[in-house]
Amino acid sequence: MKRLRKKVASKPVKVIESFVSPGGIYYAYQVRLLNNRPFYSITSDSTFDSASIYDGNDFERSFELFCELAIALKGLSYAENFAKTKKTLKKEMEELVEKPQDMTLKMKPLFMGDSEHVIS
Repeated sequence: MKRLRKKVASKPVKVIESFVSPGGIYYAYQVRLLNNRPFYSITSDSTFDSASIYDGNDFERSFELFCELAIALKGLSYAENFAKTKKTLKKEMEELVEKPQDMTLKMKPLFMGDSEHVIS
């Protein structure tokens, strides 16, 4: 099933792995934090559309799906090399959750003004 994605501003996204298929479609395996939990996405971007193949919080399922996609489109050796990085990726995801993020705006008062603030 293909779901179209809308380009919107969101929290920072970390691209875990990506490749371009022989047909020219860009596939990316990404992670972002939602409610301090990792949320994984597998997306495909081409010249005329963007679609999400997987969206969810299950690392094992998303990893297996991306490996199967890589086997089908890039070959077995590429997928095996990516599969070897599973332990380090899992460790990075745990560190990503543990690291606190400061998402507040940094503001300081204007030099000459009443109560206006400037984002610095």
